[in-house]
Amino acid sequence: AAFFPAPRARITGAAPVTASPPAYTFFFPVRPLSPAADGILVYPNPASGQVNIVLPSGMAQPTVTLCDLNGRIVAQQPPASTDNHHIKLNVSGLLDGEYILRLSTATLNVIRKLTISNTTR
Repeated sequence: AAFFPAPRARITGAAPVTASPPAYTFFFPVRPLSPAADGILVYPNPASGQVNIVLPSGMAQPTVTLCDLNGRIVAQQPPASTDNHHIKLNVSGLLDGEYILRLSTATLNVIRKLTISNTTR
């Protein structure tokens, strides 16, 4: 059984006219840029060149690890010695694709999916 009803043809003169399946309109909500429930903001995603990570106030500086989908570490940044809540991670040398971003402290592990798109089309 087909999802759409079979098109019907009607002949008027010499040229057949076929009916098209019904058209559908999809609406996707656009969410404003906001931190997740843990208060950590990672942007832009997809990223090209640089990823910004904004930590909530009072959070200890994490070790930032970026892994490919095979689990290989492709970038790692140790905790900053300053009390800066904005981390910048350079991803300009990485291939386009999906990566796993891990932020870890002594008491917390946060994992995010990150898409990298350095190639311009």
